[in-house]
Amino acid sequence: IPAVRMPFVRPLIDVRKSDIIDYLEMRKLPYAKDTTNRSLDHRRNLLRLRVIPLLQKMNPEIHETIRKEVEILKQDDEYIEEQAVKAYEKVSERARGCVLLDLNKILRYNPAIVNRIVMKAIQELRGNLDGYASKHYHAIISLNTKEHGKRINLPKGLYAQRERGRIAIGF
Repeated sequence: IPAVRMPFVRPLIDVRKSDIIDYLEMRKLPYAKDTTNRSLDHRRNLLRLRVIPLLQKMNPEIHETIRKEVEILKQDDEYIEEQAVKAYEKVSERARGCVLLDLNKILRYNPAIVNRIVMKAIQELRGNLDGYASKHYHAIISLNTKEHGKRINLPKGLYAQRERGRIAIGF
């Protein structure tokens, strides 16, 4: 989770919970505990309560290790995103109610960029990626091996269709 993703600002995202609680208790400041955070019904709690403590036994500095790796991944993500924006401009064309992706151009790119290109087409049409997952991006990209006219239905009323040398994504 990023520290800032409007409208949410998380100024303590990089601070350990135990450090926050120590600070509050040292200053005798009141705080509340959310009891749902103890339930193992949620995957995030299972990770927090069972998996991370096991990892800490193997590596007491696991939080710092993860923080450093996340920082590297953020830098990688920013770079890939920049490259994907440039690629999208080169391989996409807007038509009535759809985005056309040039297969001859798109398939020259690394799969990480190709996924982002498809994601950008969906974002351009829908405004966001809510309801979409990697399986949808892969299904769209796999149209490159299908015959002309092959069409798949996607969430939120979109479709993707193989056309001569292109994939059309639209309503």
